[in-house]
Amino acid sequence: MEIIDPEQGCNEFTRNALEKCFELLRENSPSLAILIQNALMECNQRFPESQVNLQLDEITVNHIVAKLSEIGEAAAVTNRSPKTELIKIRSVLMDWMVYAQSFQFENQGASSTDL
Repeated sequence: MEIIDPEQGCNEFTRNALEKCFELLRENSPSLAILIQNALMECNQRFPESQVNLQLDEITVNHIVAKLSEIGEAAAVTNRSPKTELIKIRSVLMDWMVYAQSFQFENQGASSTDL
């Protein structure tokens, strides 16, 4: 299991992770895939392990998590994907789940300061 560095923001992804996400979403959700592709194009870092900072809204992130979950489940059920592919899908999904979870922490913090 990958441990997130506390200094690494929840919205930071490697180019490799975003490229894999784009590849997974391209056929199943073209609009989300284009969103990821645009983020990659805007980033001026070209190394595979370069960090890309995304600024997406909670609804979009939740849609990406849901779609990646569907793709991962379908890949696991069909048994056509090699184990390495399933591991890559899981890794990308986990990154996005951490990003989605960060919105819950933000919302909890905002509601506790409203009191």
